[in-house]
Amino acid sequence: MEGTTALSVGEFILTNRNMKIPRKGNIYSVNEGYASKWSKGIQEYVHSRKFPPDDREPMNSRYVGSMVSDVHRTLLYGGIFMYPATKDKPKGKVNLSELFSSSIPGPGRK
Repeated sequence: MEGTTALSVGEFILTNRNMKIPRKGNIYSVNEGYASKWSKGIQEYVHSRKFPPDDREPMNSRYVGSMVSDVHRTLLYGGIFMYPATKDKPKGKVNLSELFSSSIPGPGRK
């Protein structure tokens, strides 16, 4: 289900009832400016997406910096979205305003 929140009328407008997240995608979305602050495991994982050790195609990096935009693209085209923990923020970072904007109304919710 895909839709738009129309603030002017205070409603969620359904624009795609049969939206399905692709099982696989070729895009990863993460702020690589913080790569030096990630754990070694996250650094190795992102590196393996950029430079696969086998004959797979590398994933493409797309990062807008707006969680809503980056998550929306991931939902439409598949792939990976991450806000990994850093040395400065060991529990990660997500703003409440971003979570609210990314929430998806489910069946029975108004």
